[in-house]
Amino acid sequence: MVRPKKPPPLGVRIGGGSMSQIAWNLMRVNSLFNDNSYVEMAQKIAALMPEFGMDKQRGGWYDVVDRERKEKDEFNHYAWHDRKAWWQQEQVILAYYLLAGITKNPEYLKRARESASFYNAWFSDHDSGGVYFNV
Repeated sequence: MVRPKKPPPLGVRIGGGSMSQIAWNLMRVNSLFNDNSYVEMAQKIAALMPEFGMDKQRGGWYDVVDRERKEKDEFNHYAWHDRKAWWQQEQVILAYYLLAGITKNPEYLKRARESASFYNAWFSDHDSGGVYFNV
């Protein structure tokens, strides 16, 4: 098995689902190689994500936002739109549940449950079945 390279530094734009996918994959790689640097990077991502990608007012996770703010800005700007996609929510849920299970950090469990609650409330089509793609 080839040992993966260390992850690159965070970029200018940040996507909730993509960053969360990196975090949970780092935890899986750590399970194979038992290298705490993977856990540290996953925890760094988990700590940064709520600041940049979480909708603190209504819940859920935005698609892509600019990671850096201009001096006068109070919030991060949306990169393209203000939608929340189903797959990003499920990546966040998976990442925080994995982090909670492995590290036993209750904050991760709280984030996972909040994210799952948002997903269940807004993405499930209770009338016709299925899942809405964006909300």
